This record gives sequence, structure tokens and C-alpha cells, in this order.
Amino acid sequence: MTYLDTPAPPGRYGWRLEILGRAEFHGWHVRMFGADWGPDLLLIRRPRLLWVFAEPERGRLSAARLASLAELRACHQVAVVMRPTTIPQLERLLA
Repeated sequence: MTYLDTPAPPGRYGWRLEILGRAEFHGWHVRMFGADWGPDLLLIRRPRLLWVFAEPERGRLSAARLASLAELRACHQVAVVMRPTTIPQLERLLA
């Protein structure tokens, strides 16, 4: 397999949709946000609440998104950064 044969990793929007589909498959209620300063998704399934920052493989959290992540964690919320290579971790969180 050559470099040209491998599919490109999803961008941020495509990755958000991938997470959304997997979460709904596992029975989570999903709220998608569009702001560039906060989390991308809020996943809810009783008794759990999960804040997701979806980043493409080479993407980095902006300073504002990093501050939002820190604030959510300081409030004892489960907030995670998910990348396409973290699919096994995502599946464990959603199960």
C-alpha cells in the first residue's frame, strides 16, 4: 500500500460526525456545539455526562479550548480530547 492508497484522516468536522454516530449507536444523547472556544460535543446517558473536544490527528487545541477543557476538569466534569487514533479509548468510554 502506498501513501496515495491510504485514506486521509478525517478533518475536525468529519471526526465530530464520526464520534456523534458512534455515541448514538451506544445510546447516548448528543448535543453538537459550533463555538471555537468550547467543547465540540456533549454526550449524555444516565448517569453519565461527557464533554468531548474532537481534534484531527495533527490538530492542536487553541488556547481558548484548552482553557475550557481545564475549567471543565476543575469542575469535576469528564472532559476528553478525542483524536482518530483514540477510537479504542472512545469505544471504552461509550460502552
